[in-house]
Amino acid sequence: MPESKNLSPEILRHISHTLTVPLSGLVAVIEVLDGGGTVPFIARYRKETTGNLDEVQAERLMRERGLSRSQAEARMQAQASRQERLAIATIVVDNSGSLAELDREVGELWTELRRHWREAAE
Repeated sequence: MPESKNLSPEILRHISHTLTVPLSGLVAVIEVLDGGGTVPFIARYRKETTGNLDEVQAERLMRERGLSRSQAEARMQAQASRQERLAIATIVVDNSGSLAELDREVGELWTELRRHWREAAE
């Protein structure tokens, strides 16, 4: 069982279960924070170590689509990479924030697109 300096294994398991995160990941985050890392550093580190958040995508497929880990990974391998999609995208909506932020961003985008379409029709 991984350990943290000041937290008992029972507390670590409780936090891991409550947040539905792997115990090893929780311990790693605590160690980074104990070492002086900041939340933006952890987010950047996680992104770099998971290949642009592939782990998040796999977890989402497993949770929302009921796929096994191998099915989720196979589906991700069959798709274009994030870099490939971004290279050809005209519009990119960032959905990494809260639902309210996403709603605001989509609303602003929709308003801008409607204005553009009206101008093009004139």
